[in-house]
Amino acid sequence: DIDFIIATIAAVLEIGNIQFEGGDDDANISKSSEGSVARVEELLELPAGKLKAALIEKAIGTAKGKTTTVSAKVEDAILGRDALAMSLYGKLFDYVVDRINTSLGTVGKNSMERALTVSPQPNEPLYIAFVDPHGYENNSDNGFEQLCINYIDEKLEQAIIKKVFKSEFDTYKSEGLLNDKIDFADNKAVSDLLDKKPQGVLCMLDEACRYPRNTDKSFLQKLTTTHMRSRQNGGAPLISKDKTADDTKFVVTHTCGDTTYDTEGFLETNKDRLGAHLAELLSTTTQCNTLANFYSEDRQDATISVQARSSSASSPSGAPLTVAKKLIDAMTSLNDVIDLSHVSVVRNTLPNSSKAASKLEIKLVEKQVKEGDLLSSVKMRQHGFAFKA
Repeated sequence: DIDFIIATIAAVLEIGNIQFEGGDDDANISKSSEGSVARVEELLELPAGKLKAALIEKAIGTAKGKTTTVSAKVEDAILGRDALAMSLYGKLFDYVVDRINTSLGTVGKNSMERALTVSPQPNEPLYIAFVDPHGYENNSDNGFEQLCINYIDEKLEQAIIKKVFKSEFDTYKSEGLLNDKIDFADNKAVSDLLDKKPQGVLCMLDEACRYPRNTDKSFLQKLTTTHMRSRQNGGAPLISKDKTADDTKFVVTHTCGDTTYDTEGFLETNKDRLGAHLAELLSTTTQCNTLANFYSEDRQDATISVQARSSSASSPSGAPLTVAKKLIDAMTSLNDVIDLSHVSVVRNTLPNSSKAASKLEIKLVEKQVKEGDLLSSVKMRQHGFAFKA
């Protein structure tokens, strides 16, 4: 296991050293990068020369529903290289987590699936799961990555609200402990805004990725037009156009405040760029059977995704496999587990903006307390059971 982990990490780092040349013509591996390609093949125990050929190819779907490869442009080769590195790192992360869970006495990847079992077996082991989200991000320049991070934050916040406030409120009310209604901030509208079909931001992005002729600009135009119409019909103004910025940006009113996102690169980043031919190559690795099995499954998914992206603009053959779709599915599964679990929430506050020791910025802490609606939680506990205070 240790050798596999080290070899995979080394392969990911080495992939980052691979450069391409060719300008607007077909891509080629630069001469200075040939050594890096050979080292990656050695580390992953791939057939010699196969990776070099795969990196400068692009998988496309045919009219007959099959997949073939053509020479890739430099831009496509770079996207494929980056997708390969990210995919390998993601698979390694899953593998390490699975091995840790197994060593702790659980059954690894099946832990969550077992938690969703309606009638678990008496001898099924119990487990504790820790969810440590990245937290809300609002940088000077926010892109698709920040949208995904903030989506996770909103979904977890919604799960916390459902467990801590809504369920607790119903319990207290049934016990006759609450005479007055306690108002608390509910982010359901923001959560639905991001992933509820058909007008959720991520859903509309996936829809745009199904049509090859769509662009970031056309996606933004449809997004803002759709939600402007909703606002005119009495809907909450949660999405708006940033009039002070250029025509590639929109604003989402998150629970923690307004965030401006730049849509440049949204569609390309959302598409799963690990080609079917690369997934097929990685499935032949002898470095680790688990990794090979992962890519055996991905090979089928990648083939479906390529065929969907290559469909005609007027008649897409199916939904492509996208980052957004994977994220929505993962959060849905996680929330299902949370619904069936006993949940304890630890709220962290940033003491200062400079990450310095023994320094407290009162206004910054107050802002976080307000945004996290912690006072409503304290108020509810005052009316509730002492052991939960």
